[in-house]
Amino acid sequence: MSHKIPFKIRRFDPLKDKKTYFQEYIVDVEMYDTVLDGLIKIRNETDSTLAFRMSCKSGICGSCAMRINGRARLACKTKIEDIYKNFSEIKIEPLGNLNVIKDLVVDMNTFYAEMEKTEPWLKKSNPIGKYENKIPPKENIKMEKSGECVWCGACFSDCPSREAENSYMGPAAGVMAHRFIFDPRDKDKENRLKNVVDNNIWLCAHCEKATENCPQKIDPQDLISQIREESIKYGLTKHLGARHVLAINKSIKTYGEISESRLPVWTLGPFGVIKEIKTAYRLIIKRKFPPLKLKRIHDFEDIKKLYLKNPDAGN
Repeated sequence: MSHKIPFKIRRFDPLKDKKTYFQEYIVDVEMYDTVLDGLIKIRNETDSTLAFRMSCKSGICGSCAMRINGRARLACKTKIEDIYKNFSEIKIEPLGNLNVIKDLVVDMNTFYAEMEKTEPWLKKSNPIGKYENKIPPKENIKMEKSGECVWCGACFSDCPSREAENSYMGPAAGVMAHRFIFDPRDKDKENRLKNVVDNNIWLCAHCEKATENCPQKIDPQDLISQIREESIKYGLTKHLGARHVLAINKSIKTYGEISESRLPVWTLGPFGVIKEIKTAYRLIIKRKFPPLKLKRIHDFEDIKKLYLKNPDAGN
């Protein structure tokens, strides 16, 4: 049985609009239909000026990514009933962190540029046709998930780190970099790691947005953590994020817990700490400055054994 469902869509036509606005359509659809089915129905039967992207309708091409009720998703994989049972309407907006061309169509060039920076092709591998490039199953598992990215931009759209700092490559580019960093056929691993560090892979805030949004269930946050750990193994520790991780590890190894008074010194260095004197002064005035002298916690030796057993756990 069909239902009349309100679709509230953010519209914008640069040829006539100065700012975006919402337009509501009442759409006669089945509850098992997808959001994309509803959009197609609007364009075919109600408003032919509505602009959006679509292609395969099967969750493979990634072109119908958009924000649906506050979260970036693929419209072709989002059932109307799954949204409507939690909301009284279907609210649709274009992807975030990208410029809007018209309505739900965004300029993907910024996103593609970040993906291209990772150089997503094999480098310095065996010449094609001369040798077989076999991958052992245990090595293939390492890069299997990262190879499933469909470049939809859903993770990029809702990434707060990218919104705050556009020098951050974004989670999708991190996933694509992972695909080749852990490919045993590629012989340029160290330069690839330097590249992602230069493109601020350490700015990922571990907010879980990318993992939550990914239609392929890739878990970009975990793959980014793997890249960070690998970069430290290769000695790429000049970035503030890497130094902070090493400082945390050092604190746990030394005291069995995180020393808030030592972390700034170990992370920023003595000259960096001098720049934060005003912050330290405000903490002292409000009696929130951590103790300078920290004792090892009870059962410290047990913590030390755990650390020595898995020294990379904090990376």
